[in-house]
Amino acid sequence: MMMSSRAEVVVGAALIPGASGAKLITCAMLSDMNPGAMIVDVAIDQGGCDETSRAMTRA
Repeated sequence: MMMSSRAEVVVGAALIPGASGAKLITCAMLSDMNPGAMIVDVAIDQGGCDETSRAMTRA
């Protein structure tokens, strides 16, 4: 999969209900992103779709 390093927002919407999230966004892809760019990960409840995803909560 290719991801544009010029993207301002990347939406990870690869979600299979009940399954672990597929790791589609690699660390190399993340390092190519511009500072301030963001990822919206719809699959975060199943582990996320990028290699650095981790579950967290906010109080």
